[in-house]
Amino acid sequence: MIATLNVFAQDNDRLIHQQEGLWLLSAAWETSQEWCENYNFPNRSFPVNLFYDVPHEERWDRIGEPLDVWVTEKVVPAIIRTCGFEPAIGYVNVAMYRKPDNMPPGELLGALKSNKPRPWDSVTLKVAAGQSEVVKHTVHDAQYHMSPEQLSALDPRSKNQIEEQYRRNEINEYELYVNDGVKVVSWFDQRGPAWCEHAYVSVIAEYDDVAARRTLLAPDHSTFLEQNVVPGIKKICPEFPNAAKHARQVIQFKFRPKEGRIDDERANPHRLNFAVSDNDRISLITDLAYDEWKEHDRGLLVSQADTPEAHAARIRMANLDQVNGWRKGKDTCEGMFCSVAGGTYYQAILDNNIQLVEALDASLDQSAQQQFGGIISLAEDLGEAHKAFSMLPILANAYLAQYGDLYGTGCKDNLITKTITHRNPYYEMYDYQGFYEGLGGGEVYRHTYLIGQDMEELCDKVCDHLGGRIETDFIRYTKHKGAINSLTALADLVGKHDCDSPVIRQFEDNLRTLTLRH
Repeated sequence: MIATLNVFAQDNDRLIHQQEGLWLLSAAWETSQEWCENYNFPNRSFPVNLFYDVPHEERWDRIGEPLDVWVTEKVVPAIIRTCGFEPAIGYVNVAMYRKPDNMPPGELLGALKSNKPRPWDSVTLKVAAGQSEVVKHTVHDAQYHMSPEQLSALDPRSKNQIEEQYRRNEINEYELYVNDGVKVVSWFDQRGPAWCEHAYVSVIAEYDDVAARRTLLAPDHSTFLEQNVVPGIKKICPEFPNAAKHARQVIQFKFRPKEGRIDDERANPHRLNFAVSDNDRISLITDLAYDEWKEHDRGLLVSQADTPEAHAARIRMANLDQVNGWRKGKDTCEGMFCSVAGGTYYQAILDNNIQLVEALDASLDQSAQQQFGGIISLAEDLGEAHKAFSMLPILANAYLAQYGDLYGTGCKDNLITKTITHRNPYYEMYDYQGFYEGLGGGEVYRHTYLIGQDMEELCDKVCDHLGGRIETDFIRYTKHKGAINSLTALADLVGKHDCDSPVIRQFEDNLRTLTLRH
């Protein structure tokens, strides 16, 4: 039974629909006018927030009808009524919350703004021709409190509906490459341009037999993709690898036999992910897919023939193992700096192993993209081109900032101090009535470095007024175990050696050269 909007609704235009035990709000921080204007575009998803006063498993009973019918008959009219015009509603995304028992309805907006409670899950519905269809179910906080069976029960679709929808939407098999025994095609589970715009551009290599499959990966899998697959993708997707909204796109390379192929490609364990650089160079990503896949077929990555190509492939493979260990916080390198967690990056600098440094940086960049994809995308929208993250300038700044603590003032005859100063800009302040209150800002920050004169050029590039604290915090927020360990290990690894020892001299020379080149 639909109730009349109460005083809360009159005072708060975010409540767009209410019925017994249900409260539907538009957005936390946008006014209703802003909400209507910001999402009034074809194929944009109108976000709404549904609070209910019963356990999550009973919310469908509270709604009282199938979710798609409820969205068509209640939510879409509520959006139109709130906006005062008929916006272009392509999708509606319903975030689900259980209202705490002791929380009055008047506090729901505040709860939404404070993210307490957190969204349990969300359901996305496609709206077209006067009907709605559930197209996606996403779990949020529910994943930490429910079993897989309970999570499945939250999806308003039946298993048969999900499978039928999946089969209906699987469309594209653009032919990218064909040769003896091998065919490479595109694959995605949605119609239209979604394949080109997805963060993971999925392609499948269908092979006649194991011998044909081996030609895909040995001795150089990257060359095969660069020469035969990327050109085919770019013919269909000219903006690849920059078509995704929040991150540089990744090639997801899957494998299946021509005979006995898997029924559902979503469950195909035979896949590898590859990063794509600005100049279309390909590099294997050592992520979870790589961990799972190499248990089955790692030998196919390297040719058994004793050729220069195979030797280079084996070196790449060794680098990949080190990257994977570093990412997990379990270093596998061998050398003077490998005794402490995080030492892989230092050893790569000491060995001047440029390929390994770049591979380690790619691992860090992937973590940064995952954690800060939205911020990166916003910066790109504002005209600031994204530059791949690297540990080199961060580690160099940390090393220079701690130089005096590591070695003391008696280390070099040519020590210099370098002070970096920054003043925040001034700005005018006004109170809520518009009366001028004076100037704000103007805070001054400075950090003084004690370094060797031969490191001054490096300091000019990497030193800052906070002594690298922002970069250090950034590394922690990436949640990349290897990078965090490397910063923590600085004193343990480098500080135990004499500042004038051949090891430290070599390390500093390589650190300076690699960072200035970056």
